[in-house]
Amino acid sequence: MSVLVAGKQATDRPGAKPLTDEQKKEKARLDHRRLLRRAQEVEATSEASWYAPPYRESGIAARDYHRALPVVATTLPLLRAGGADAAIWRRFGRPGWHTLADALDNPDGDQLLEAERAAAEQARQEREREEHERRRPTCTRCGAKFPDERWAERKRNAWDDRLCADCRQADADQQARQAAEREQATAEAAAAQAKRAGSWWRRRS
Repeated sequence: MSVLVAGKQATDRPGAKPLTDEQKKEKARLDHRRLLRRAQEVEATSEASWYAPPYRESGIAARDYHRALPVVATTLPLLRAGGADAAIWRRFGRPGWHTLADALDNPDGDQLLEAERAAAEQARQEREREEHERRRPTCTRCGAKFPDERWAERKRNAWDDRLCADCRQADADQQARQAAEREQATAEAAAAQAKRAGSWWRRRS
């Protein structure tokens, strides 16, 4: 880890007129702005040391910090005003001000990599489920989707009727009713025939 603290001891030139309080505040503000610009210059020129490239994986935004040097910077005025535990630290390559612990942490590194890989795997599984459902066959009569057991049955039978269980049952019920109706009609016809034969025999007698 590298820590940069920028600051400069204020000196008065010999014979210089003392500054008013307002002038001192303005001078301190300008000096601090120069320190911040200097830190930005150091950040730009040292990029090769602290830059963490993204992992070379599709859809991954996480960065690989294993071969990068963490560099954090602050200024003496900020350090005096807030103390080392305050959010006065800037991590090179990362925007904003952070506490020292947060500045040294890598939430966009391995943690993000793991989360993004998990999200990518979940998205892949969801795409596979959607494709699986897209290919799921439907009943040619009512359009209902086959459950897994019915789908497996269809795969095993090349002469499958492509009907769902409900439509199959409806067909079976209809065939049973038709068979019962035929049996009843046959029985009624036989009874009528027997009745006519009996009437004829009585008339002949």
